[in-house]
This record gives sequence, C-alpha cells and structure tokens, in this order.
Amino acid sequence: MKDDKIRRMNSNAGFKLSIVALAVASLLAFVSCSKFGSSKVEVVYLSRATPDQLEVWEKLVSAFEKKHPGIKVRIENIPSGGSEYWTKLQVMTAGGTPPDVVFMESQRIAGFVSKDSIVDLTPLVQRDSQEIKMDDFFPQAINAYTFHGRIYGIPNDIAIWVVFYNKDALESAGLPLPEEGWTWNDLLEYARKLTVDKNGDGSPDMFGFYTPPWCYYLWIWQAGGDIFEDPMNPVKPIFNTSPVIRAVSFVHDLLYRYRVMPLPTDFSSKGPTEFFSAGKIAMMIDGHWMVPYYEKAITTFEWDVAPLPKDKRRANWAGGSAFCIMKGTKHLEEAWKFVKFATGEEGQKILAKLNFSTPARKSIAYSKEFLSPPPGHEEVFVNEIKYGRILPRHPRWLEMDDMIRNVLSEVWLDMKSPVDAAQQIQNSLQKIVQGPEI
Repeated sequence: MKDDKIRRMNSNAGFKLSIVALAVASLLAFVSCSKFGSSKVEVVYLSRATPDQLEVWEKLVSAFEKKHPGIKVRIENIPSGGSEYWTKLQVMTAGGTPPDVVFMESQRIAGFVSKDSIVDLTPLVQRDSQEIKMDDFFPQAINAYTFHGRIYGIPNDIAIWVVFYNKDALESAGLPLPEEGWTWNDLLEYARKLTVDKNGDGSPDMFGFYTPPWCYYLWIWQAGGDIFEDPMNPVKPIFNTSPVIRAVSFVHDLLYRYRVMPLPTDFSSKGPTEFFSAGKIAMMIDGHWMVPYYEKAITTFEWDVAPLPKDKRRANWAGGSAFCIMKGTKHLEEAWKFVKFATGEEGQKILAKLNFSTPARKSIAYSKEFLSPPPGHEEVFVNEIKYGRILPRHPRWLEMDDMIRNVLSEVWLDMKSPVDAAQQIQNSLQKIVQGPEI
C-alpha cells in the first residue's frame, strides 16, 4: 500500500510537472513569437529612397517600432523612384496587394482621389486633432492634399523653388547678392553681366542663368497669368492670354535674344546641375533636393540661394510629397499610427537630417536643425512658402503637363513662336478637359 501511494504521488507530481512544463513552453513560444515579430501587425510602406536616404528612413522606422512594439513596418523601396515607383504601385494594387502607406506627389494625388484609391483621412485627423496638430503645418502644404474640404494626405515637405547662385561669380562681376523683391529686369541685368566668353569663340564659358523647362508655370504665375481660370476647378483654360505669352516670350528671349541661358543643344553628357557645380552656369532655379548634392559637388566656389524674381507678382510652387493610406489596407489604424509618427515632430526631426526638402511643419522649418547652413540663406526656402500656388487640380493633369512641355520644347528649340505655342496648348487643354476624366 505504501509503495502504491508513493507511485501515485510520483505520478501526480509528474503530471503537474508536465502541466508546468507545457505552460512554460507555451509562454516561451509566445515570447519568442513576439520577439521575432510573427505576431506583429505588418504595415507595408512603399518608399522611393536612395541608398543614403534609406538609412534615415530605417532609423525612422526603428524609432516608430520602439514606440509601437506591436507593429512592424516593412519598407518596400524602389531606389530609382520615378516611373518605376508608380508602376510598382500600380502592379501591387492591380494584384490585390496594395501597400498600406505610400509616398505621394502633390501633382499626382488628384488621379488617385478621382479613382477612390486612397483613404479619406478627414475622420482620423478630426479624431486625433490634439495629437497630430494640423495647425503646425503650413496651410499651403495642407491645401495641396485637400479636395472639397476632405484631407487625403498628410504632407511631409513642400517643393519650393529658389535661385541657386555662384557667390564668387557675382562678387567678381561687382553685383550685390539678390534680395527680396528683385525683378525680371534685375535678373536679366545680372544674367547679361554674368555671361562670359573668355576665349572669344562666340560660345559662353559661363552662362548667366538657367531655368528648368518643366517649371514654366513659375514664369506664367509671376507674369500674372495661370493655366486655368480656376486651378481648383480646372474647366476653363487660359493659356492663350497675354500674361502667358509674355512669360514664354521672356524665357525664349533669355535663350535667343540675349543668349544668357544655355540652349538645349548646349548640354551633352552633362546636364545643368553639373554645369552649375562646375561654374559654367552662374545662377539657376532649383529646389532643396539639390542641397545635399551641391554640398558635396561644389568645391571651387561659394554658393547660396535667393528668392525667385518677380514680374507682376511674387509666385512659387507649393507642391511636394505627402503620406497617403491606400484603400484596401487591412491595417488602417496601424498605418495611421505610422503616418502620424512620420509626419509628427519626432519623425520629422529624423527626416530633416536628410536635408532633402523644405519641411511642411512650421516647427521643423523654423528649427535650427533645418535653418543651419548650407546654404547660407536657408530661410529663403521657408520665406517663399507664403507665395506658393498649386497646379491644376485635375485627374488628367500629368497628361496636360506632358503635352505643355512637348509643345513648349519647340519654343525652346526656336521652332515655334510663343504665340503659336500658346494657342496650340490652349486648344489641346480644351480637348482634354472636354474628354473623360481618366
């Protein structure tokens, strides 16, 4: 009897130990799953960062995941950006596996809104208004992603244009540095004095100025014109009006009448950015995305930035990029948490280290982290925001923009007059507006 009792006690003890072991094993398995992320909610973020930029984005994700241990963010990166990025997004969406969060361009968002393919963030913004602090964003940035009072993207940056200039070249020519309020006439005077033909072969060794052909709208706005009568409701094009013709004619004159700007045929294997960094262009219009490049590439002269010149009015572009959430996401709340963090003060301070763009948040744009040089007058980017305007809010804007660029390229090649080009663009815009939206 005593032996039976001992056996029963050992058996019960063994059973209890088995239960305890099973419980411990289950706990360890749970901890292991949590540790390695198999039980986490995964948010897919479609990125277009360069290898250097990707390191900063990974730091942002790491900081986010520390605050939200139940969420894992997987960066799906397309390093080449451009059309490949948008093709990848289209393929993922068509395949039924859209990313949760995308990095959206202001000039593309109208097409996504018209297709109802991105989430209306308005209810989330209203619910978390105290946390997201929307009043800290520049209104021009928010406006770029707002349609009929509904917010579809939380901005990351503003794509402001400024004039980059060779400070040494200006000083050698006896020219004061450009300041607020300088005009097209001032620009022309500077460009003529800065265009230098050192060897007398009839071809300038340094051109006074360059403007990218795709920012034609800046000149149109400054001249007092626009592409449509109402960019927010683009149904009536006004491209064949005198302000537009004046703007196109002015740029054409810089090319051919005054010869202070390189012709399209002057560029061979090197483009305008290489010309500027090599001292072959004294002033050129560009954006903050060029600051990291020029900081490394320019070693033989000092450079800085100035506001855009004005004609009838001051005008700039308030474009840029924003975070959007794709329709079809299975993790709306988790995706929203990531967007809030990336566009919040902590996330924006991390991204500001990229020095790639002008921040959309006032608190970051006016911070010492952003305003410290280079360039010497970093505040120019921020000061230009108040003059920011939007491009036409139309689902087929990209098609319109391509058409305008193609027609204007004939003007830049001196194959078509500004008047004829303006009328041709006017007719084409009317046809596109009268056609299907997408």
